[in-house]
Amino acid sequence: MCQRTRKTDLDKLYVELRKSKTVSIQKLERSLDLSEDRIRKLINTLKKNNQIKGAWSIDNRYYISENEVKRRVKAIAELNLTGSIEEILKKAELHPESKGRVEDILKAKKEKQTKKPN
Repeated sequence: MCQRTRKTDLDKLYVELRKSKTVSIQKLERSLDLSEDRIRKLINTLKKNNQIKGAWSIDNRYYISENEVKRRVKAIAELNLTGSIEEILKKAELHPESKGRVEDILKAKKEKQTKKPN
């Protein structure tokens, strides 16, 4: 019974996360009737199972979809205001634990640019 409830919670959370670019943990608490701790654990499970990709906001109150993370990072990088990963994280409002992901996005962007014919 407990396993069935966990699966149901995972399914409901998955649907909610896929609906938006950025999801408030507080909103999820209300809509799913789950505790913040439970939501965070379920999100980590979905991430571990490669069912979702994304990052936490800098204040840990929002979960941001992978597409939105990429959009933010690329937009900030296009401005050429900074080469610092830490500054990009701050400007994109991403949690510092996303540093590796931001580096990967920038590396892929740079590789794509170098492959473009002139």
